[in-house]
Order: sequence, then C-alpha cells, then structure tokens
Amino acid sequence: FNNSIYNLNSASTATATRRIIGISSQDTGTGAAATHNIQNNTVRLSPTNLATSNSTFEIGSTTPVFSVRNNIFANFTGAQAGAAGHYTWASTSSSSIGGPGTVSNFNDLYIDNPTNGFVGRGAATNYATLADWRTIVAGTDANSISANPLFTSTTNLHLTLSSPTIDTGTTIASVPVDIDGDSRPHGAVAYDIGADETIPEMDVKGLNISIPSGDTTPTTADDTDFGQTPVNGGTVTHVFTIENTGLALLNLTATPRVAVGGPNSADFAVTVQPSASLVSGVGTTTFTVVFDPGAGGLRTATLSIANDDTNENPYNFAIQGTGTVPDIDVKGLNISIPDNDTTPSLTDDTDFGNVNVTGVMVSHVFTIENTGLAGLNLTGNPRVVVSGANAVDFAVTVQPNSPILPAGTTTFTVVFDPGAEGLRSATLSVGTDDPDENPYDFAIQGTGIIPSAFAQVSGRVLTPDGRAIRNAIVSLIDSLGVRRTATTSSFGLYSFSNVSTGQMYTITVTTKRYRFTPRVMQIDGNVTNLDFVGLE
Repeated sequence: FNNSIYNLNSASTATATRRIIGISSQDTGTGAAATHNIQNNTVRLSPTNLATSNSTFEIGSTTPVFSVRNNIFANFTGAQAGAAGHYTWASTSSSSIGGPGTVSNFNDLYIDNPTNGFVGRGAATNYATLADWRTIVAGTDANSISANPLFTSTTNLHLTLSSPTIDTGTTIASVPVDIDGDSRPHGAVAYDIGADETIPEMDVKGLNISIPSGDTTPTTADDTDFGQTPVNGGTVTHVFTIENTGLALLNLTATPRVAVGGPNSADFAVTVQPSASLVSGVGTTTFTVVFDPGAGGLRTATLSIANDDTNENPYNFAIQGTGTVPDIDVKGLNISIPDNDTTPSLTDDTDFGNVNVTGVMVSHVFTIENTGLAGLNLTGNPRVVVSGANAVDFAVTVQPNSPILPAGTTTFTVVFDPGAEGLRSATLSVGTDDPDENPYDFAIQGTGIIPSAFAQVSGRVLTPDGRAIRNAIVSLIDSLGVRRTATTSSFGLYSFSNVSTGQMYTITVTTKRYRFTPRVMQIDGNVTNLDFVGLE
C-alpha cells in the first residue's frame, strides 16, 4: 500500500506478455487464507517505447485471494499498433480475477489513449471500457471510476484540487495514513483513491501577508502588532483572514474557533469569529480582533485556532499592542514641581514671598505639561482646587485648559492675597486621568507682612569688572510715576531715605558708557546692597 510508481520503461518489443508492469502479483500465496492486499497505490505508466505491451496492475495466478481497492491505475501510454496493447488491470483468466473472496473495487482504472488501450484484460480477452471490465466477474469494480486522476505532474503523483479520486474511496483500517504520513480519511469524509490523501492546508494572513504558525515576533507588516492606543477609551481593530490552500475541507474545531491566551489576553477580544469550515483551494474566512489595553506599556497575547490541518493544529501566533497613558508634570519658573511636594520654594514659584497684607496681591503662573503618549484630561471641577490651612488667601484666577495632547501644555494662574501677617500655606490639587498621579498635589505658601511707613534703599553701581562708577544717576520711580534721583559717590554708592513702603517701585541707572537692567520690586522695608552692574 501507499506506493507511488511512475516513469517505467523497457526496450522490449514483446507483445504477447506485458513487459512493463506497474504492480505485479505473481505469488500464489501460502495457507488457506492467504490474501494479497493491493490497496491505496498510485501507478502512472507513460512509456516512450510503444512497441511492447504494458499494464499498471497484473496478477500471475487466480489462485490467491486479492483485495484490490482504492488504487489509481492510470495508463497514459500513447496509441499503439498491431498486437501491442496497454491495460490497467490484467488477469490470467477471462472469468476470474482471484480466488474466492477476491474483491476489486473503489479503484480508478483510467486509459488515456484508447488506441490499443483497454481497461482490462482476462487471458486473451480485452475489455475496452470499465463497463466491459465489470462483466469478467459479477461485482468487479462496481464502485470504481475510469477518469483522469489529474496528478500534480507526470512525476508528482499528488492529487490536484479537481481530481475525481478525492473522497471516492472506501475505508481500509489497515491503511490509516497516506504516502506522506497524513491521516486517512481527512475529517469524516471517505478515503481518497490512490497513495495520496488530500488534506487541508491552513494559512492565516494579516494585511495579505502570511503569518507563520508558531510565529512569536509580532510586526505591523502583518497586523500582529496593533501599535499604540490610549488605555482610557482607545481601541484598535484588526481583521485577519484564514485561507485553505489545501485540497480538502478545512474545519475549525474548537469553541471558540479563535481563542486568546497569554499574559495580557484580557486586553484582546475576538469580536467576530470565523466560519467553521472552509472549502479547499479557494476557501477564506475572516475574524476580527480588538485591542483595548488595560494598562500602559507593551501588552502581549497569543491567538490559537484549533483545526484539522494535520501539521498546523493548533495554528498559533503571537500578537501585541502598546497601551499609552498620559503623564502630568507641573512647572513653576520652568522647574518641575514633584507630585505631593510639601516644600514650597522660591525657585519653582511655589513660595510667593513677602506680600503686604493690605492692598497688595502677587500672581504666579504655573504650567501643566503632558509628557505621556496619550491625551491628558483634567477631571476636577474646578480643574485646580485650593485647599489647606489658609486656602482663602490663594485663588486660581485662570483655570487650565483640558484635554492636553501629548507634548502639549496649558497654564493656570494663582493669586496670593494674604489676609493676615505671617506664613500662609495651602495646597493645590489637580484632578487628572494620569494613572499614577491623580490628583497631582503640591504645597504653596507666602508670607503676609505689615510694612513700616518708611524705608531706606541703598546699593552700589559697578562696571562689568566690579569697579565703582562715580556720578551715575540712579532713579527711584513709584507706582504713580513720581521720580527721585541720587548720584553715586566716588565709591559708586547711592542711597534713598524716607521711601514709602508697601508699593511697587522701578529703579533705573544711567551713565555715559554702560547700560543697566532696570529693577522692578515692591519695597516693604529697608533694602540694602541693591547693586547694579553695567553691561557693555
């Protein structure tokens, strides 16, 4: 069984006997129950020598019991002349094909060229057609066919998709596999005739690119990598195609037909399952997988498709996607303020400094940045909340915008208006959908002061290299535009006395050679060492 025979030839010119024989059973056998089993073989004859007779199968005696089933005996010999002939089945008798119990059935007995070509021969009797051959013994080849088996090629005797021998044989328990080791029969259908059992061949594609079974390297090229999507509200849908490139029906055998497993299987769902079976050769079906990440970072899983492809069951391959999350950062004076910061500082503007209790307010602007890969939503109402011991002394006068795109920014403004003298503290809280910084809190503070009525302001005017500048004009301008001036001494010293406190002043310096940067400041008490250094 399971023999594939082809390319036989001979230089003989004998015609009375067959000199080219695919399978010959000459032994008479031993023992009362001796049986010759000729089953699930494929023989193709197409000799170039047309001068001699040939047969694909022949017996040398009718004494043994023969079981000749599920064989392809295909004779493609060209037209012959004279006594030379070609046959599929040859017996030594015109009334017997074997001892009692012999059976010949479910075969394909094909003659390609009928010129001196015969389905059978019994002794000296030729049987031109299958119908003629069936008369040699009642019941002979009752379920057999006589059709071109449609091989892959003259030297590759595997069956092609349209072969009439597919699923037309009978079950033979002693031949459980074919010539390639594939199980017989495929599925619940009958055996194929011949040495080859056609099987399905499963292929899964993404973006029309084949995904190998067992693939562990997801890629965007075949859609096994779902790319990036936000953890909150983001999904990605990919459609995969299952193809049956084999020659038999492909069945998907599990429930569900496509199963998701692996470390992050909960992040992937098969929302549309494929069909249960696919016809051979051209059959396709699709299934849909949705990626909905439950956390940030790389998320991995495996798709598994149980089927009856003999060498790809189950058909497994890895998939992955990346969940993206926002990441909030708040800055003052372009310095990051850590979440839960409890140490206000002048460096990052969380310390508002000294502010007059009566009639003076100080505004600080803070920036919210989204350094993550997903949009950042500010979820509070209001978006920035003030709380803490002295919350009434601080107010958010400009609220930030929301949402904030990745790499985007927005600002908010906080005003400090102390209601009493001394240290005043509060906490700012920003509600967000940042998974690990919600809410984003940090402490702020300022100091309320009650200034004295008058103060003294003094300092020096210096060259860029630190030398004193004499006769520089220093101007002190109050909030109403009233100007006072002082001229520096030979040591570069200047001084203003009786300066009214509790208001903003602008101090400028003028010399013939150097430029100076003006100072704007609130004066609440004596100010010393207010030096100005010239610019070239």
